[in-house]
Amino acid sequence: MYLAGANATPVYNLLGVDGLVVPEGTEFTSGPCESIGGTPPFDVAFIDGYIGFRRQNAGHIDSPGWPSFVQMSKKVLDLAPFATVTGVEAGTLVESNTWTVEGLAGPTTVRVVSGEYRTDGGWTSDPGIIDNGARIQVRHVSACASAAPTTTTLAIGESVYMFTSITAHGSACPDLPPAWDPNTVYTAGDQVSYDGAVYLATWWTRNEVPGASPYGAWQEIVTDADGTAIWTPSRIFTSGDVVVHEGRRYTAKWWTRNQVPGDPWGPWEPLS
Repeated sequence: MYLAGANATPVYNLLGVDGLVVPEGTEFTSGPCESIGGTPPFDVAFIDGYIGFRRQNAGHIDSPGWPSFVQMSKKVLDLAPFATVTGVEAGTLVESNTWTVEGLAGPTTVRVVSGEYRTDGGWTSDPGIIDNGARIQVRHVSACASAAPTTTTLAIGESVYMFTSITAHGSACPDLPPAWDPNTVYTAGDQVSYDGAVYLATWWTRNEVPGASPYGAWQEIVTDADGTAIWTPSRIFTSGDVVVHEGRRYTAKWWTRNQVPGDPWGPWEPLS
């Protein structure tokens, strides 16, 4: 992945923009199995250009890379001046700055996903109509650090803008269990924290990285504000369990693991 970005960089340079930019002072590693020229270090984000790269020292989980992804994507996706808010308290209501809408030819539909907006009146999540020169603001409740950052998507006509908050671990989140240790033996029921997420041991394990496989010893445990389970690929669910996935609630019809809710032929039944 790194070499693909490095080799594509000259093309970006020909177009007048930076491609993959390696932060000054970055030390590459090398060894018998490493690529020629060495391998980038873990957990260092290369996001100063228009090609991004980050080598993650974890399994197949997305939470450690979200802050870097948000910063990188804002270069091309966030056209409105809704600055990302970082380090806010989990579970708190976070408001964007106020923005003056420009460039509309006339009254235009406005709608919001996963949050609220307001213009002249109070806060609402219902679709509305906005006109050129109106002032608009969005807000949402920030999630715990173990989840993905909370992002509110605002659509004005065909244009889409985002407001994102990246949360520090706060009082609204459960206390994290002890950090995972590769040298410790864990048995069924033990809990650990790894890269900000909570994992439950399904059986005896040692030196198995949490999140490395959805079928491994570790189940990632995530809940929403009211305690309902948020579906994760590695968690085991049994008949009657209720989960939240992409804003919808589902109940399990039988034992399941790593089967995404939403498949009409799968183990999940949507709740009204």
